[in-house]
Amino acid sequence: MKKKLLLFLGAILLILGFAKLSSVNADAATIKATDWGAKKVFTTPKKTRGVWYYKEGKKVKKFKITAHTIDGVKLYKELNGKTLIDGSIS
Repeated sequence: MKKKLLLFLGAILLILGFAKLSSVNADAATIKATDWGAKKVFTTPKKTRGVWYYKEGKKVKKFKITAHTIDGVKLYKELNGKTLIDGSIS
C-alpha cells in the first residue's frame, strides 16, 4: 500500500515539474516590442492594405493587412541601432 502511494505521489510531482518547465520556457520565448523601446505603431500605406493571396505548393493561402496589423500581429516602427543577437540586445 505504501509503495503504491509513494509511486502515485512521485508521478504527480513529476507531472507538475514538467508542466512548470514548459510554462517557464513559453514565457521566456515571448519578446515584446516595448522591451525594445518601441512605442510608435507603424501605419501601412493604404495601397498595401486588404486581403492578399499567395500560392504555397498547390494551396492558395491568404493574409490580411490592416492599418496597424498583418494577420492580427501589431506592427511597430523600426528602432535604429538596436539588434537582437543571441538573445541579447546590442
